[in-house]
Amino acid sequence: MSLARVEADYDTVYFVLGSIAPDCFDREDNESFRSYHFAGDNMEPDLDIFLKATHLSWHGCAVERLSFVTGYYSHLWLDKFFRAHAVTSKLLPLAICGLMN
Repeated sequence: MSLARVEADYDTVYFVLGSIAPDCFDREDNESFRSYHFAGDNMEPDLDIFLKATHLSWHGCAVERLSFVTGYYSHLWLDKFFRAHAVTSKLLPLAICGLMN
């Protein structure tokens, strides 16, 4: 079995902007975090709320919007995955790796 290259009409710049957008919140304000991460009371990103809020439709959507929203969704999905598996996996917190203060 081989991995084939996936061809999709995405704008890389907008995808990258979308993937960093969730972390552009006011770090001193929990409501800001909750808003940018579409999080509930448990402070976990809620992907269903995000998809409903963005009204994401894959058909007839501008490439830039689709790319941004897909990048944003990818970030939220990875946040959920990391939080669910960080304790049981060999993933190290970024602070330990020297990537964050």
